[in-house]
Amino acid sequence: MSSTVLQQHQREARPFSLMCVAALSDGPLLSQWEAHLLPLQQAGLLTCWSERQISAGAERMSELASHLERADGVILLLSADFFADDTCRALMHEAVERKLRNGTHIIPLIVRPVAWEESELGTFTSLPANGIAITTWASPDEGWQQAVRGLQRLLGLPARRNTPVVGASERERILRLLRRTYQTLLDGLLQGITWIELGLSERPESVFNASHLLHQLPDRAERPLPEGTSILSVFDQAEGELLILGVPGVGKSTLLLHLAMDLIARAEADTAYPLPIIVPLSSWGGSSLSLNMWLAEQLARIYNVPRKLGERWIEEGQVLPLFDGLDEMEELARPQCIAAINIFRRSRFGMPLVVCSRKAEYDVASMKEQLLLQNAVIVQPLTTVQAENVIRKCGPTLSGLHDALITNPALQDLITTPLMLNVMILVYRGVTPHNLPFEQIRLVESIWTDYVERMVREKGAVRQSKQDRPVKRYTLDQTRSWLSYLAEQMSKHNLTAFELEILQSDWLDQWPRLYKWYEWSLGLVVGLLGTLIFALAFALFLNPTGILIIVLVEVLIFVLAGGFVGGVIEAPDTTVIIERDLDVVPKQYVEVHLLPATTNIRFSFAHGLFHIGDDPIITLAIVGICAAIFTMAGGLATFVARGLTFVLAGTLIGALTGILMGLMIYLFCPLVRHYLIRFWLWRAGIFPLHATAFLEDARARHLLSHLGGNYQFIHQLLLEYFAAQNESAPTERISGEGQGE
Repeated sequence: MSSTVLQQHQREARPFSLMCVAALSDGPLLSQWEAHLLPLQQAGLLTCWSERQISAGAERMSELASHLERADGVILLLSADFFADDTCRALMHEAVERKLRNGTHIIPLIVRPVAWEESELGTFTSLPANGIAITTWASPDEGWQQAVRGLQRLLGLPARRNTPVVGASERERILRLLRRTYQTLLDGLLQGITWIELGLSERPESVFNASHLLHQLPDRAERPLPEGTSILSVFDQAEGELLILGVPGVGKSTLLLHLAMDLIARAEADTAYPLPIIVPLSSWGGSSLSLNMWLAEQLARIYNVPRKLGERWIEEGQVLPLFDGLDEMEELARPQCIAAINIFRRSRFGMPLVVCSRKAEYDVASMKEQLLLQNAVIVQPLTTVQAENVIRKCGPTLSGLHDALITNPALQDLITTPLMLNVMILVYRGVTPHNLPFEQIRLVESIWTDYVERMVREKGAVRQSKQDRPVKRYTLDQTRSWLSYLAEQMSKHNLTAFELEILQSDWLDQWPRLYKWYEWSLGLVVGLLGTLIFALAFALFLNPTGILIIVLVEVLIFVLAGGFVGGVIEAPDTTVIIERDLDVVPKQYVEVHLLPATTNIRFSFAHGLFHIGDDPIITLAIVGICAAIFTMAGGLATFVARGLTFVLAGTLIGALTGILMGLMIYLFCPLVRHYLIRFWLWRAGIFPLHATAFLEDARARHLLSHLGGNYQFIHQLLLEYFAAQNESAPTERISGEGQGE
C-alpha cells in the first residue's frame, strides 16, 4: 500500500478500512468475498463495507460517495458487467483520482474473465496474483483464499495480531544486523554512484504454478512492465513468490538488496512479518542436508542466529528466504537445488520466497522441473541513451570515457550493463582511458585490470606517513596473486562466500610437492603429540630409563612411521582420490588420517570403515585403533623397562592413553590440519599467513565485501576475472621464502 496511507493507519492503530465495489449481477460473488474476509475483520485487522449494507430508504449514490471518501482502500470486483455498469465505472474513476490525490489503495479483484488489463486499471496489482478469474478455478474457495492472502501482503497486514513473537530480542538484533549488512553491501556496490531504476519484464512461463494446472494456457510472451515499476510492487503482485532473472552484471543482486531493504522496513513495522534473509545458494551445492536444515545452518554461520532458534523461526514461517546465485553452484547441482526448493515450498504453503539467478543458467537447469513460484521477472539492461545520460551527468571528469565511447563499439555495448557502467565511472573518472581493446572479452578484462589497479592505488591505506601519503600494507602484485588464488579455489569449489575455516587439503593439490610437505608435517606433529602424551602417562610409573626407552619407541612408531611413511613415501594424489571418494563423511574426519603410524591400515580399510556412516562410529573406530596401538606399545615398553611383572599395568595404561589420544586426534587434529595448510600456503607465497588482515584490506579496497562472517568478491564477474588470471600461474611455487606481509 502507499506509504502515506500505511503510516497513517499505523499511527492511529485502527483497522484498515476497505470498500468493495461490484456490479449488481455479481452480488453473489460479493457475498462470498465478504465471507472470506470475515476472519480478518474478526481479528480486528480491517473493516469491510459494500453497497449490500445500504439501509432501505438511504440515498444510494450519496452513501457510495461518502464511504469512498473515508475508505483507506478500494476493492473492485472485475467482470464484464462491472465495466458495463455506469455506477461501477464512475466509482472506479473517482477511486483512481483519490489515489493520485492522497494514495488511496486500489486493488482489482478478478472474479470473472474480462480484458481488464486494457482499462485504466491495467497498471495496478491485481488479485489473485496468478491473474486467473475466481470463477474459473477448479476450487473457487481456494481462489478466494489466495486472494485473501494476497490482500494481506499488499496491505502489509500481519498474519496474526497480539501473538507473542518467540525470540523477540534476537529478532530485533537480527533486523539491525540485516539492515546494517545490506546497506553496507549496497554502499560497496554503488560507491556513491546514483542507483538507476532498472526496467523489468514479466516472464511467467519461467515458473510453474496453479495457472498451469487449472488452465492449459499457451506460453505467454515476455511482457515489459510499466516504466517505474518497483521490485517491491512486483514482489507483492506475485504474493511474495518471485524469480528474478537477468544477464551477468545487469543488477539482479543489487535489485535483491533493494527489495530486502524494503522488506526490512515492513518487518520493523510489523512483528509478525517474516525476516528477509539473503542467503547465497552456492554453498548448498552437493549438500546432503534438506533445505530447511541447510537454511538454519546458514542463519547460524552467516548471521550468528542460534541454531535451535533459527530452526524454530523457519518452522514457524518467520523467515523470508531471499536465495541469491542459483547459477553460481555446480551445473549438475542446479536441477537438484530447484527440486529441493520445490520440496521446501510444498511443505510450507504460502511462505514467501525469492530466487535470483542468471537467465541462461536457470533456463538450462529448469528444463526438467521449474520453480514453483507465482511469477518471474527479467531485469533489463540499460539503454545506450540511459547510460550516456549517466556519464554526461558526471560532468567533465568523464570526458575521456565519453570520447572513447564514440570510437569503440564494444564499449558502447558494455555500458548498457549497470555493473560495468559503474566500474568504468569509478575507474576512468578524471583520467583518459588509453588503448582499450575493441574485442569485448579483452575489453572486460582490461577494465577489471584498471579497476584493481586504481582501487589498490587509492584505497585500503592502513596509516599515514609524515608526508601524509597513504602507506599500503599489501602491494599490487601481492593483492593480485593472493586474490587470484582465492578466486580460483572458490570457482573450483563453487563458492561465492569464503571463510578461513573452510580451508581443506585439496586447496593444495595443484602443488604436489607442497602437498607432500603438508602430509609429512601433519604426521610429524601428530607423532610428536602422541610421543608426549604417552611419555607423560608413564612419567609417574617408570624410572627415567624407562621413560627414555618409551620416548625412543614412540619416536620410531609415531614420528618415523607417521611422518615419513605418511608424508614423504605416500603419493598425495592417491590420498586425494581416496578422500574425495569418501563423500559421505566430512573431510575433517578423513583427513585426520587416524594416526600417521596407521597409514597402511588407512589405505587398506579406510573405505569400508568410513562408509559405515555416522560420526559416533567414526569416533569409536579412531579411538579403537589408537587404543590398540598404544596398548601394544605400552606392553612392549614396560617389558623392556621394568620386566614381565609390569607388562599388565603397562598394557592397561597404554590402552587408556590410546583412548585419550584417539579422542584428542578426533577433536583437535582438524585444528592442527587447518593451521598447517595455512602455514604451507604462506611458506610457498600462495596466500598470506595473516589472512584476515589481508581480506580486510581487500574489502577496504572494494575488491571484497563482507556478508556476516564471510568474505565475497564484490561481484561474481570480478571473481571470474581473478580466477582467469590464476590459470597461467605456475603450478609449483614452493621454492624460496614466502612473500612478506
